[in-house]
Amino acid sequence: MRVKFWGVRGSIATPGPATIKYGGNTSCVEVGINDYVLVLDAGTGIRLLGLDLLRRHSNSRIHLLISHPHWDHIQGLPFFLPAFRDGYELSIYGHESKDQELEKTLANQMDPLYFPVQLGDLSAKLNFNKVDEGSFYIEDVRIDTMFLNHPGYNLGYRITYQEKSLVYATDNQPFGQSRVLGMWATEEYFEQIKNRQFPYLHLNHEDPDQRIIDFARDADLLIHDAQYTTSELGAKSDWGHSSYVFATEVAANANVKSLILFHHDPEHSDAIVNKMEKQAQSLLHKTNPEISCQAAYEGLEIKM
Repeated sequence: MRVKFWGVRGSIATPGPATIKYGGNTSCVEVGINDYVLVLDAGTGIRLLGLDLLRRHSNSRIHLLISHPHWDHIQGLPFFLPAFRDGYELSIYGHESKDQELEKTLANQMDPLYFPVQLGDLSAKLNFNKVDEGSFYIEDVRIDTMFLNHPGYNLGYRITYQEKSLVYATDNQPFGQSRVLGMWATEEYFEQIKNRQFPYLHLNHEDPDQRIIDFARDADLLIHDAQYTTSELGAKSDWGHSSYVFATEVAANANVKSLILFHHDPEHSDAIVNKMEKQAQSLLHKTNPEISCQAAYEGLEIKM
């Protein structure tokens, strides 16, 4: 597997002099396998990926895994040029709400009111695949999915190929802010979460975050939401994101080989992300020094 980061920012794109090192495009990660490519999310970074794919004159089979349809994870799709080309096949995977199919959700942002080209006008062959919590295969690649703690719905993906595994867990908040407040949420809080987001899950009230730890167990690479500092996470309850501290806890307890801090806050400059990266590395050095850790930046490439 070849992993490359094309967009690493959360919430909204942030171009400018303060984000040159890490980049300002929103979520998009490429996973290249054999003669096809998997894409994790379609934030603004997917525009650059599309241009690169066209330059390569290859990878005509593209599989796009959508974590959830918040703007920063789908807003680049109308600018993904391979979707406008004959001979390309784009298979899109994602969960569907009870009220709206995946295709309709993506088509809405290309309504004539917002965009001059409609989804049905694209020249590439489009396939839409509903994904729930579970597992499926793309070619000989196993994809496992798990719902994360984020407003609405959000899927984490575990990609396994030839005994190598990558876990993508963006937009994931520790349940009940337990890692921030030093206390577990009340029974009523968990029932509220279950009813709002996960009516079919049986959460472990002693430690509901064990689910993501088990999901990431022994992965070669964990890409995890690390949008906030600890104080920011405490002040933004139910916004659906993690601190870098929680990301390191998941990595250490899951015994992953490498942790990538992802989904940087739009208010965080390069200097702030630098500081968070160093603090995360220091925490892992104390808890599990064998785990490497770095903050994601546009252009970062990892071969597994």
